[in-house]
Amino acid sequence: NSLLTLHAQQIGSLLELVIFSIALGSRIRLAQHAQQLAQEQLYANEHQLRLEQAKSLDLQQQINEGLEARVEERTASLQKALQELSSANRQLAELSRHDSLTGLLNRQVLNEELERMLAQAKRSQRPLAMLMMDLDHFKKVNDQHGHLVGDACLQHTALRMQQRMRSNDLLVRFGGEEFAAVLCDTDQSGAMDLAEQLRADLASHPCMHQGLRIDLSLSIGVYTLIPDSGSDREQLLRRADQALYQAKAAGRNKVIGYEASALDDV
Repeated sequence: NSLLTLHAQQIGSLLELVIFSIALGSRIRLAQHAQQLAQEQLYANEHQLRLEQAKSLDLQQQINEGLEARVEERTASLQKALQELSSANRQLAELSRHDSLTGLLNRQVLNEELERMLAQAKRSQRPLAMLMMDLDHFKKVNDQHGHLVGDACLQHTALRMQQRMRSNDLLVRFGGEEFAAVLCDTDQSGAMDLAEQLRADLASHPCMHQGLRIDLSLSIGVYTLIPDSGSDREQLLRRADQALYQAKAAGRNKVIGYEASALDDV
């Protein structure tokens, strides 16, 4: 027996413990290293994911901005088109209310506005006057000088009339060489006075067109009333037209007021 043989088992156990400790330490270091690598990879993947998300958000924002810009552009174009269409419709509606030659309101407007003006006069119990006017011997002007000169005469007549009208009066081209005017708040005397001014003004201002001088005259029939429940548009037109007929029958270039005793009201 020796000291080595006596303690061989303890020495072997100690060596085994040391080797096991070294192996365990190595295994732990390997595990820690693997864990560190896994964490680094996880951080790298997370960073890459964030980069991809940021790129995706930027791309989505660009797409949204582009889409919004296109939507705004299309909306602006649509609004502009709608405004242009609305403006064109208003212009068309306004043109449909005017006579294309003279620029005066047309007979359709007379039918519409006369009802309104008559109703207003009924409510206020104020007089309303109707003037029917016709150019005398206008067919001779067309026959002698042609229709272009005749058109110039109609435009000249309309312009002279407009200069005498008040802002709340209604002046229309009734048809052909015939004109009509409705005067608010105007009694018989005032209507006759304005009609005489219109007649005298046109008689003293001939139409000058391309070196030609065309003398013109007006026959005017006047009818005035304070409307009641039985008054209507046809009555105004009919009686003013009857007075116009009397003015022509009296020699033309005259102003005649309606008189029930002298005119047949049928």
